[in-house]
Amino acid sequence: MYHPPAHMGKEARPRRVRRLALGACAAAAALLMAACSSGSSSSSSGSSTSSTAATNAAGIALAKKAVAQWEQPPTWQGPTAPVNAKAAKGKTVDLINLTEEIPALHEWAAVAQAQLQKFGVKANICDGKGTPEGITSCLTQDIAARPNVIVAMALDNAFIHNYIQQANAAGTKVITAQTGNPGRPQGPGAGAEVTSECPQGGQDRRQRRLAAAPGPG
Repeated sequence: MYHPPAHMGKEARPRRVRRLALGACAAAAALLMAACSSGSSSSSSGSSTSSTAATNAAGIALAKKAVAQWEQPPTWQGPTAPVNAKAAKGKTVDLINLTEEIPALHEWAAVAQAQLQKFGVKANICDGKGTPEGITSCLTQDIAARPNVIVAMALDNAFIHNYIQQANAAGTKVITAQTGNPGRPQGPGAGAEVTSECPQGGQDRRQRRLAAAPGPG
């Protein structure tokens, strides 16, 4: 999936996230204050309860609004020129995975391999086993094999910087993937970045949990 440069569409998102975060924090703070004031007078307790309920409802409403917005189908912002997939037939792509032990990473690599194979691409997966030694072993053997493309999946770009340069020198293109930083520089020499935005994913999950919280009363 193509992702636009980081500066595109970023300004509005932080403002929206900050507003939602403020609502969530206000709701949490109100709940804590209500607990601390349980020994106060009945009038004070009633006022605190009313304030807590109102703040809690406002925070949940904001979270539900955010969830509804993020559930809308995304607008495609990538290239629109047709791709001649048939031209990829016979090419070789080596997928270097950080580790096959993490289900999500295993699935990403397996799906990528299956999709590439549909177009006649020879796609290999090398398991980095989540260790520096495993990652460098995969990189070294794949660079020596001279595939058309190496896809570095969830690898630290600073760590593999020298290997990206070596791959380029050998005539192999490098694509970094699943770093969580769409549009950001992948390190000199990498041809592209293919990723989901991990920080935003975490924020979305928090908003979903808050939106699912029971209302006041």
